[in-house]
Amino acid sequence: MNLLNYASKVSAMNMISRVTGFVRDAIFAITFGAQQELDVFLLAFKIPNFLRRIFAEGAFGQAFIPVLAEYTLKEEKEQQAFLDAIFTILSLAVSILTVLVLYYPQILVRAFASGYEVGSERYDLAIELMCYTFPYLAMIAITSFFSAALQTKKRFMLPALCPVVLNVMLIGAAYLIGRKVLNPLYGLAWSVPIAGLLQVLILWYGYSREYKAPKFTTSIQDKGATKVIGLMAVGTYGLTIGLMSDVVDNSILSQLAPGSVSWVYLANRLCFLPLGVFGMSIIAVLGPALSISYQSQDHKRFIKQLDWAVLSAGILGIPSALGLVIFAEPIVITLFKHGKFTYYDVTMTVRSLKWMALGVPAFMWVKVLSSAFFTRQDTKTPAYCASIGLVVNIICALTGIAYLQHASVALASTISYYLQVVLLYTALHYKKIYQLRPSILKDFAKMVLASVSVVTVSFFMPVGQAWIGFTLSVRLMYLASAVLMSSLCYCATLYGLSMRFSRVTAQT
Repeated sequence: MNLLNYASKVSAMNMISRVTGFVRDAIFAITFGAQQELDVFLLAFKIPNFLRRIFAEGAFGQAFIPVLAEYTLKEEKEQQAFLDAIFTILSLAVSILTVLVLYYPQILVRAFASGYEVGSERYDLAIELMCYTFPYLAMIAITSFFSAALQTKKRFMLPALCPVVLNVMLIGAAYLIGRKVLNPLYGLAWSVPIAGLLQVLILWYGYSREYKAPKFTTSIQDKGATKVIGLMAVGTYGLTIGLMSDVVDNSILSQLAPGSVSWVYLANRLCFLPLGVFGMSIIAVLGPALSISYQSQDHKRFIKQLDWAVLSAGILGIPSALGLVIFAEPIVITLFKHGKFTYYDVTMTVRSLKWMALGVPAFMWVKVLSSAFFTRQDTKTPAYCASIGLVVNIICALTGIAYLQHASVALASTISYYLQVVLLYTALHYKKIYQLRPSILKDFAKMVLASVSVVTVSFFMPVGQAWIGFTLSVRLMYLASAVLMSSLCYCATLYGLSMRFSRVTAQT
């Protein structure tokens, strides 16, 4: 089975996750609007998610999967000792971190929301809510261990479907809040760690079908575990540098008009539909595949797999970005213009969405090109590129505040990602690892040309505030028609221009 088949299955699961995520965010918007209370909850939820991306899914997965690929060639006893050592180290690390944060939560709140005055109502509420949500980090770290191990065995379905659990729990909590069964913010906060526990149980089941149950061990001086820790240390630095932009962004947004956090958050969620469905599906199957090719010293297959991923990110990312820009207002109105979410909130969200959407293909390419380094157990180069991207992100965000307000954060993120694409590709080219051939560049030109066909669909759609007068069912009908027509136009144009991608896919 080639990479496209695996990616298609993962995309289907991710689509379910993203749809439930949009239902969740729509319910949030209806229940709270872009108000201070939702800003505070989103902040309390972002903090464990920020650290999760560093200590769990991000740096850990990048270091763990390539080393575990080495152990697939060794005896089962050695592999089990390695897995037990990693499970023990990861569990202890996140448990200690969780306890420390529960004792000193104010440190993280001050770091992520410098605009919250100490002793103010929203400052105290943020600290209280974070104490409820932060244990999610410990649970999701264990989930990440199971997910990475399953992906190495080419078992992608459960890891891809697992995020649905969190969305369903939050939707259920929001529904009960609307029925006045639960306290609004505390009900949401409690649903987060409960969802984390359910995710652990689901992936434990999947893991137990492929491996022996992990156990705590005192023998943590395994060579493979030591290598993972070393790679993770550098990878953690790289991700910390890259994710520090989130800290800066939240600090900036917390000092702007109320609702700024929510406007940028909702724009980010919309951008993560193509990123989550397509981009993360590509990365999920690419990492293990590249690791195996590299360990078996199959350089030609390694290059073909990178070609496939680069082309896939372009084919899916470029039209997705253009579609989000063109249909930004109809999308936001359809999904969020209900209840307390006003037309002013729509306008502010659209402003940030248009700038952020332009970075969708760049985000995908950063992940793809970084994977080429991670599978070679080189975590330093992506870290350097992320460091430069962080500096540029901060400069652009601060410079743009006077002109774009909250939208400057979105534009700065886009600029930073494109810069990282250039830096990563330059490093790959310099180290003679990967080089774009003229035929690939021609394919990119064809993608851009085919994407222009998406613009033509907008001529047949209602414009501006006309969408507000429609019922929800009519909005959904128009929006679904726009998506379907855009997709058909794009695919038909691309099909007429090139068949190269199918040949590359068949060889992966």
